[in-house]
Amino acid sequence: MKKTLLLATAIVMASPTAFAQSSLQRFYLGGGGGISNITNNMDAVILPVAGATASSVTYDKTSNPVRAFAGFRFTPNWGIEVGAQSVGQFDARRVVTAPAATTTDASWTVRGGYADLVLSVPFGDDTWSVNGKVGAMRATTRMESTTAGVTTTSTGNKFAFRYGVGLQFSLNRWLAFRADAEVNKGATNSNLGGLSTDPLEYNVFTGSFLVKF
Repeated sequence: MKKTLLLATAIVMASPTAFAQSSLQRFYLGGGGGISNITNNMDAVILPVAGATASSVTYDKTSNPVRAFAGFRFTPNWGIEVGAQSVGQFDARRVVTAPAATTTDASWTVRGGYADLVLSVPFGDDTWSVNGKVGAMRATTRMESTTAGVTTTSTGNKFAFRYGVGLQFSLNRWLAFRADAEVNKGATNSNLGGLSTDPLEYNVFTGSFLVKF
């Protein structure tokens, strides 16, 4: 009788834990978009022209990123996320007025695949969670520039260190919305086709919907 009671008690005590583990939705898929910007002060570094003594520059400070991703949660708090992301397209123009007048136009895109380690801390009866992530992106920058009617194209690849934070809200058991802010350090090489004297890094802010299963 005592053994039976002990066994029953152990089953009852273990049941919540077993239920919590079985109810953990380990996989998710998602996608979204938002706004990105270049963190550098580009006035001095973008489209440099050797020997120019007087010039001006205009450029896009923001663009529109998009992404698609998949994630796996090892535990309720830790997981890994992989995805593909376009940081966006940026345009710039450098006008040199001395010693000789010339204009250079450039357009470049940044995209690639990434992998992040993700830490999630739930609150509000697990409806909300705060996320932190760190990882890397294999960034490909494709640049096209035109000077004096001559157009050149160049491409560069670089591993960019990434980190960021996010806030997630579960709409129901299967669907959630997440807002992310992240930094992609040095995602574009310096001197890629004469684009910049410094590596370019990008802030990316996105809103994404997730399907959990």
